[in-house]
Amino acid sequence: MTKPDEIRLFNALKRRADGDLDGRGMAASLGISEKVAYNRLMKWEDRGWWEYGVSAFCGWFTKLGKAVVLTEKGWICGEIEKEEVNK
Repeated sequence: MTKPDEIRLFNALKRRADGDLDGRGMAASLGISEKVAYNRLMKWEDRGWWEYGVSAFCGWFTKLGKAVVLTEKGWICGEIEKEEVNK
């Protein structure tokens, strides 16, 4: 079961404008603590949904992460070709 704060953060980050890398501020605006947000980002990175350079809060979704949809019952992966994910 996916927690509501994880769904809110995931959807907010997917909707953000290109170049808007303030994940920390976005989490705070949603009422999600920095520690919880960081743990969610690391979980997504472990699953191959999230990548980052210097800071996890300034990351971006991978091709696989862009295809994922989070629901209260878990996650669903949309249509994506395996070879595209591995590029």
